[in-house]
Amino acid sequence: MPDTFDIEIGRRIRQARIAAGLTQQHVADAVGVSAQAFQKYEKAESRVSLSAFAKMRSVLSIDLADILPSTRSDGSPINSPTAAIGNSITGVRLANLFSQLTVDQQRALLDVAKAMVGHPQANL
Repeated sequence: MPDTFDIEIGRRIRQARIAAGLTQQHVADAVGVSAQAFQKYEKAESRVSLSAFAKMRSVLSIDLADILPSTRSDGSPINSPTAAIGNSITGVRLANLFSQLTVDQQRALLDVAKAMVGHPQANL
């Protein structure tokens, strides 16, 4: 089973790739690995080497700090909700549509989402 850090790192790599509008094949070619190997990075089935991070940095326009999760006092990673949305095509589509809404529409949709999951807090 993959380590929780590796899972979060994979999510963040996927988020950065999708945000850059690149395919797994494109990033894999830039990093010098197969598309299958790159897919394993995103799914936390393989650990990413520092040299691969260095190559990803330029193609994805990210810093290592963007990929490495912060930690809690117990040493466990703090998951990025924005990286988690990139784990499904539905999440990516939702994020793309959300970005096209006005601020008032975004707030209204947020209120609907909070009601759907049972979180009435205004600052969620």
